[in-house]
Amino acid sequence: ALWLASSRQAKKKAAQLHHRDQALKESEKKFQTIFENLQDVYFNTTLSGLFNMVSPSAQKVMGYAPEELINQSVDRIYHDINDRKPLIDLLLEKGRVRDYQLLCKKKDLSRFWISLNADLYYDDLSKPCGISGIFRDITRQKKTQQELTKREERFREMARLLPCGIIEMDRDLNFTYTNQTGLAMFGCTTEELENGLNAEQILHPDDRDTAFSTIKGIQRTPQPSNTPAEFRIINNSGKLLYLLWNIHPVINETGIVGYRGSLSDLTEIKQLQKEILRTQKLESTGMLAGGIAHDFNNILLGLFGNISLAKSELSKSDTAYALLKDAKKSMSRAKDLTTQ
Repeated sequence: ALWLASSRQAKKKAAQLHHRDQALKESEKKFQTIFENLQDVYFNTTLSGLFNMVSPSAQKVMGYAPEELINQSVDRIYHDINDRKPLIDLLLEKGRVRDYQLLCKKKDLSRFWISLNADLYYDDLSKPCGISGIFRDITRQKKTQQELTKREERFREMARLLPCGIIEMDRDLNFTYTNQTGLAMFGCTTEELENGLNAEQILHPDDRDTAFSTIKGIQRTPQPSNTPAEFRIINNSGKLLYLLWNIHPVINETGIVGYRGSLSDLTEIKQLQKEILRTQKLESTGMLAGGIAHDFNNILLGLFGNISLAKSELSKSDTAYALLKDAKKSMSRAKDLTTQ
């Protein structure tokens, strides 16, 4: 009976071991399938930099078959081998890295960018002895990001050189961006703008209600406006400026999140208009004075004629003759005034 019990227990244990062995084989098979079909590259290296293991995806990503890299130095995939030391230093300090970007080279020596996630692993004495991790080719994303950065720099340079102000405001009308022309209009520096500048602070008190009414109209009908509006501002330097505001809403899936537009300085134009109006008034006054002088001359001409006729009827000894002579002199002086 004892032998029978021992036999049953042995069979049960053997069955459990067989089940575990099958589960382990199944797990290894799944891992192998995943490993062989990775799109990213899995690797395992010594701390000194020799490959212990590389996934088959290395062939597609770098042009190397795994067997070409095993026991080989990782230096062969670095574009600049000096980039390895900062990575190792960071790993020794943190124990891991995430999304660490490196410029590498393929078997054909072409360059490509990778995003690396890696961890140190340790020996029985808890000393770091190697690195395992995974990386993916981000060359396309990197190029796209670099192109976007170049475009942004180009547009910002264009905005900087524009003779009009370019502005962005949030929904509460806080300025979040303006170019150099806009800064000059506002009489402030970039730092002062970043510290907080609201449209209400610079709008002329008499124009605020009209400006806010215009903004509310855009909020009710969030469509780009083709009708610029003229508002005055008093900038940080205390200078009064006439500005033409051309504002468009910035819209996302939640609605209006801000405003973007341009500012044109009309101050000089307004001053010129005042000068032109003043000149026109002077010209009108001159024309009126000229007309009056002409009519006055005509009147004087008639008086001169009548005085000459009256003098011809008198002798020089007559008292009236002397009076008419004095009257003629006075009229001559009056005539001279109309020619000035």
